[in-house]
Amino acid sequence: MLILKELTISDKDLFNKYLNVYKPKISEFNFTNLFAWREYYRLKYDIIRNYLCLFSFTDESKPYMFLPIGNLENRQELKEVFDIVKEYFKSNGYEFILKKVYQEDLEKILDILGEEFEYYCNRNDSDYVYLQINLASLKGKKYHKKKNHVNKFISNYNYKYIPIDKTNKYICMDILKKWLKTKNDDTQKYRYEISAISEIVENFEFLDCIGAIIEVNGEPEAFTFGEKLNNDTAVIHIEKVNKEINGLGEFINWKFCRENFGDLTYVNREEDMGIEGLRKAKKSYLPEKLVEKYTVKLASNKEKLTFV
Repeated sequence: MLILKELTISDKDLFNKYLNVYKPKISEFNFTNLFAWREYYRLKYDIIRNYLCLFSFTDESKPYMFLPIGNLENRQELKEVFDIVKEYFKSNGYEFILKKVYQEDLEKILDILGEEFEYYCNRNDSDYVYLQINLASLKGKKYHKKKNHVNKFISNYNYKYIPIDKTNKYICMDILKKWLKTKNDDTQKYRYEISAISEIVENFEFLDCIGAIIEVNGEPEAFTFGEKLNNDTAVIHIEKVNKEINGLGEFINWKFCRENFGDLTYVNREEDMGIEGLRKAKKSYLPEKLVEKYTVKLASNKEKLTFV
């Protein structure tokens, strides 16, 4: 029987225990992200056997399970987890749907579930992963334009790079308010992002992330948050910039990676969500790879779905 619980800040150590065993490669599998976006996902969880099992109820008629977090090499325990969850979904009239399956875990998951399952990947959900040294140095002809933007920003503005701590964290909310004023859309569109940023700010000293604020001519104009995702990769959670200041976006990206994560190989800057401008911006930094995430569900005709 599942006993689903709401995620709270006090669950951090418990979640990290399982995340450290799994060594995640996708951006969602990080306590800061899961905690900050729990309202969006309508997230609940339970510990089944030796796995952290997360469930999203965003669509009440089609809830889904995230990939179980733990040691995926224990086939028998993992099969028992899936059997328990499949029975829970069936007894509640739900289709069994598994999401956030890392591409390199897909084959073993399908093998455990059986031939009756199909899978697909949505390009909009793929994480952009870059070499840390490229973002921190912007060396070479391929980054010439980016480096020029950074140099012009440094030449044209008086700026301060300020690490975030509990004494200045609320400045991020002031920057966010200014950013929202530049949007013509109803701010309701950004309600989950506002909520996620607010949660990170409120609980900053209890989380593992680090951050920075950029002041330009004495005014706070940009901030970012990120942290270590696994032993060789950082993840950038949030980046908000006054786009009217030329070069500020390139500067905060470069400076934050330069000041931090020098001991890591990669930087994961998350997905583009199918937003054309965001996709163009992320591609312009020349990702080393895209991390694909798969959805697995019962096959309708015993055939695999086409990739989208």
